[in-house]
Amino acid sequence: MNLTGPQDRKPKSMIGQYAGFISRTVAFIIDIIVVSISLLATTWFVTTTINMFKVNALRESLTANFPVINTLINVIYSPITASLLSLGFILLYYVFFLSLAGQTPGKAVLGIRVVPLHGSKISIWRALFRYIGYYLSALPFGLGFFWVLLDDRRMAFHDKLAGTCVIYIWDARPDETFLKRAIDELVARSAAVRALVAKRKRIVPKLQDPDVSPPEDQSQQLQT
Repeated sequence: MNLTGPQDRKPKSMIGQYAGFISRTVAFIIDIIVVSISLLATTWFVTTTINMFKVNALRESLTANFPVINTLINVIYSPITASLLSLGFILLYYVFFLSLAGQTPGKAVLGIRVVPLHGSKISIWRALFRYIGYYLSALPFGLGFFWVLLDDRRMAFHDKLAGTCVIYIWDARPDETFLKRAIDELVARSAAVRALVAKRKRIVPKLQDPDVSPPEDQSQQLQT
């Protein structure tokens, strides 16, 4: 005999469950958006500051006497330097947030966290290895990312390299009664429609009854 009541049969909590491919992908996209906006804002701030303080005019006056400064500035403004700075910012973004809280802003929005397999807090070196593993996951046509769909613990290649996994940290419980509520609502609406149709069928024959005759005075006028 089952003595458990309805309150004891709650859906299983998602806390500690391995995060799925969709959750991780959405978190990754959010992080890309955050990084892109940050880089654009930084570029705008630097450009505005240079124009405000007329750095270019100062540069021209200095390079006239010190040509080495012009070479140094050209190196700083080169596309290679810009790419390296952007890469360094992205690296700092991931390593900082993972080592601090175990989750980037994108992962925080989705309620997931990166944890080591042995359960302790993720270290800076482990976060760095995991970031390097992103390129390993992307090299074989993104196979390392899609490996989450096949692995029992939802581990991508970069998770295997760093010895980490991604889990849910919200007490999200899947709602398994939504389908029953939808069916009950559909049945109720269907019953209401059937009742309305039946009511109209009872009213229409009375309005179209052929036995209804005109008043007596009108019938006499028609005879004359």
